[in-house]
Amino acid sequence: MTAPSRLESSQQRRFSPLQDVWFPSTLLKQGTLAEYLEFAESLRTRSISEEDWDRYRLRRLREMLEQALSGSSFYRTHLGEISPHNFRLEDLAKLPFTNKPYLNGHGKTMYAQPFSTGGVYFATSDRGEPEAAPRSWLESVAAATNMATNLGDAIARNVLPHEPVAALLFSPGLDGLAETFADAWRSLGVAHARCWLSHETGLNRAREMIEHTGANIIVASTTALADLWVADRASGRPTITKSGQIRLLLVAGREATCSSLLQQLSEAYGDVACFSGAYGGIEMPVAGSTCGFGNKHIAKQNFIAEILDVATGRMAAPGSPGELVLTSLVPGVRPLVRYRTGDVVSLRPSDCLCENKADVMINHGRLADMIFFNGKRWFLRDIEERIVTSTRSLCDFRLFVTKQDAKDVLLIEVEQHAIDGGVQANEAQLTMQLGGAVRFVRKAAPAHILAGHHSRPARVEDRR
Repeated sequence: MTAPSRLESSQQRRFSPLQDVWFPSTLLKQGTLAEYLEFAESLRTRSISEEDWDRYRLRRLREMLEQALSGSSFYRTHLGEISPHNFRLEDLAKLPFTNKPYLNGHGKTMYAQPFSTGGVYFATSDRGEPEAAPRSWLESVAAATNMATNLGDAIARNVLPHEPVAALLFSPGLDGLAETFADAWRSLGVAHARCWLSHETGLNRAREMIEHTGANIIVASTTALADLWVADRASGRPTITKSGQIRLLLVAGREATCSSLLQQLSEAYGDVACFSGAYGGIEMPVAGSTCGFGNKHIAKQNFIAEILDVATGRMAAPGSPGELVLTSLVPGVRPLVRYRTGDVVSLRPSDCLCENKADVMINHGRLADMIFFNGKRWFLRDIEERIVTSTRSLCDFRLFVTKQDAKDVLLIEVEQHAIDGGVQANEAQLTMQLGGAVRFVRKAAPAHILAGHHSRPARVEDRR
């Protein structure tokens, strides 16, 4: 992967999104937007004092709680007898949690303002069940602002002097994230094309779109990027991965992606920059995005982030991994109050050369996707890291956890062409690293990986 380049002053000026953010005209008359953009920029550059920042987010937190209590019958019951006027930042830890079952189970009773006041609504899911994802206009702008700040840096360092053109390849369940990417491209003045990957719209259509538009940035899931590479090679005239057209790959979605897979994707597309692009989901606006150096900066102006120790449920030590809990600071249709994301992350102070001073977020994996193997707890990302480093090239794989003679055995179903150094050598290496028996199961390359599964957790099946 090539190193990010230095920026000239003209490049910095062009890709400074807070100077020309795209937003609906209905927000122009609201002083809230101007104030938000001012504080977002001062926070990014750390030109605001800690005292002023604490005063700002306390005021925003009180306003959000007041809105939640007055507009939502759910929050009036859930939050109990609290007084937003006298609320302090340290009181946040006393409030009850919310989580995804709350969102799905309580529906419109969690809305703090009518959807008709303006916004975007997504009825979508990547797990088969429809989920509501309402956004106010200000939430949409706030998410796009965070993303555009970091995307602008990524473009300036990895795409210029080529004129940036982006291709968004999304599957069902990532609608809201796709919309935020599109808003960010508008803010940056970057041309972009979208292709929805499904059984009806295949990878050949995506290849044609990228070729016709001259796109040099691709935003997609790891599965889609790998499948696109396979389809391009199988076409007989590879135009995407061999021409040097692509300059930047951004992995979409909130799942933790191992560094070895990012490196394989980078090499497959011609040693281009490849980053995990953003952290966001169906139920929440983007809460973090990645700069040109590959660091994911949290959207501190949009959320208060807490990190809970996975074992104790108490606040984790600074810098230690734990479950991410988010509380909204931006007025929204459905505000989040101490929302347990189910993702294990760690935060560290930023010393990033992009000069964004917001904390850097490291995503370790989802609690629900952890694998217990011979008495040890593994994130899917950790196992994926070890599999990817032992395979020859981009490939599809699935994991089956089973038992043999009362001991756990991990079966790795992988395409035959990807096994490097012989099956026995790979099995022995992984057995030693994971502390339990590992067996490779060869399989032929699938015709359409996308038809089988859209998300990486679908690669794991526990048969014990």
